[in-house]
Amino acid sequence: ATFIRWLLQQAMQIQHRLRAEGIAIVLSINLSANDLLDAGLPELIGQTLATWELAPECLLFELTETLMIEDTEQVIDVLQNLRKQGFHLSVDDFGTGYASMSYLQRLPVQEVKIDQSFVRYAATSKRDQEIIASLAQLAHRLDMLAVAEGVETAEMAGIVAQLGCDRAQGLLYAGPLPLEEFIAWWRGHAPGR
Repeated sequence: ATFIRWLLQQAMQIQHRLRAEGIAIVLSINLSANDLLDAGLPELIGQTLATWELAPECLLFELTETLMIEDTEQVIDVLQNLRKQGFHLSVDDFGTGYASMSYLQRLPVQEVKIDQSFVRYAATSKRDQEIIASLAQLAHRLDMLAVAEGVETAEMAGIVAQLGCDRAQGLLYAGPLPLEEFIAWWRGHAPGR
């Protein structure tokens, strides 16, 4: 609980700074299985957000699919509570873990991130293309967005878009950056600038 408390404070501080710079983005935070087993997590997140006077829509919580084998009602309750508060939820690295389709159907998530292991060879692998297209169709049928991870070239961005992905992320756009460098990058690359 101490680490998640620290992480939330750091995320809120970053969001507050970005807002002060006129940068309104959704910040992603990974949640572990242990975090989701804490019934007090939604309240902690809500309090932290209130302290920094930020809206729930400014955060997206990413859940790694491998932790989804923790198929407990408590996890579902925590996720539903977060969703009711207005937070965005995403399943990260989808397609590589052990989550059953029925479990995915029960999750109150808005997006599925298709693992980069399928995206990496999609330019030359028909099989990977079929998997990406199928996962994107599944996400859409469950009213979720499909996000391709690990996009490194414009060609790959075009391929995953044709296969049905709504969004893409990866080194094509930017790598990890310290906050000050991100602010400078955003000013030079943000849409509409």
